[in-house]
Amino acid sequence: MGAAPVLVQGSSTIARSSGLKFLSKGAALLFKKTFLIIFFVVPLLYGIYLGVIGQSFFPFFDYIAPRLISPLQNVLTTSLQIQANQGSFIINENIFLTWWSFIKVYFVLMQAGYIMYKWNYVFYYFIFRPMDSSKVGSNILLTIGFYMLLTLVYLGATEGILGLAIPVHAIVEFVKATPYLLKETVMLST
Repeated sequence: MGAAPVLVQGSSTIARSSGLKFLSKGAALLFKKTFLIIFFVVPLLYGIYLGVIGQSFFPFFDYIAPRLISPLQNVLTTSLQIQANQGSFIINENIFLTWWSFIKVYFVLMQAGYIMYKWNYVFYYFIFRPMDSSKVGSNILLTIGFYMLLTLVYLGATEGILGLAIPVHAIVEFVKATPYLLKETVMLST
């Protein structure tokens, strides 16, 4: 073990830096937990609620599966909605409904991105990282390919042969919708 840092009278730089490290770690943990609760736990609880109300497993599965197993379906739907409205705002006389439409669109996109990130993280951590830790780049590419393969298997099983085109179609439509999102972001920042 190394020697403990000695504080010089009048200098609290060391104490401040360790305090900032503690605060930044705490903030990062809070940020991670908040994303987990908002994007995973809340939809899961709502899916359970729908299953209890419907007294069946099917409403739960119909709600949860597109959000947690194949979030690219939601990206496709949201991207098409953005293109149809020429942005994420649905202009309404009520300002609260206008902002609510904006928040819903960004929530769906952020949730899809977070869920895809978490799936890839789990696959990488448990399957591909132990294989060969010296080939991190190729393991990450294998992880993304494995995730896309599982998404294709799920979509092929639930949507049929046309479901296999959903991931590519979702990515293409998201790229087409990106200028509308960027235009609104610039508009809101000025």
